[in-house]
Amino acid sequence: MRRILIFLCGLALGGCTQQATPDLRSQITPRLLASTTQPLLLVEAEMIQTAATLVQVANRDGTVDWRTGDNVSLTFRQGVVIGTRGLGDDLMTADVDGTVLMLAGRQPAEDYNRFASRLDGEYQTQFESFLCRNTGHEPVAFDSFGRTRQTTRITELCRNPDRSFENTYWVGSDGTMWKSRQWISPNVGYLTTERLVR
Repeated sequence: MRRILIFLCGLALGGCTQQATPDLRSQITPRLLASTTQPLLLVEAEMIQTAATLVQVANRDGTVDWRTGDNVSLTFRQGVVIGTRGLGDDLMTADVDGTVLMLAGRQPAEDYNRFASRLDGEYQTQFESFLCRNTGHEPVAFDSFGRTRQTTRITELCRNPDRSFENTYWVGSDGTMWKSRQWISPNVGYLTTERLVR
């Protein structure tokens, strides 16, 4: 079991590769998940065509760090990505207060702000701000490796004069982010995350 988990966690999320996305889903079985007690996250990157499982390495007041076996890392706040490392066009920081309040049903304004910074090809910090809003909210059940998750699917549209993107979140009744599809940066695109073991 430990060797299998190490293998799954060792599939690099960020390398410079032109290979197709590893068929990681076929290697994750209900039996494997039932015998795993460590928190585990599946991440799939459609634009850079790769996938990996990540293990939780830190949890500080709702800010959670996840890492692959080769130190690619993602940081979340209440299930919303606020930082990445090792993907190339990384999200360095993000202020997602409005999104977190919206997901909790506590965002009074129709529109709210989101701020992000990333490094460009010359290692210069680029700052961007977006105006976001909730554009969808509906109950949805989805299958996750033989288990049915009852969630609310929430859609968020963010835009500025240069670009727009749409994030989708599948949130359980207890606030658990079971699945998401979140935009990271122009050269990484969207990451789809799925919580395998809580």
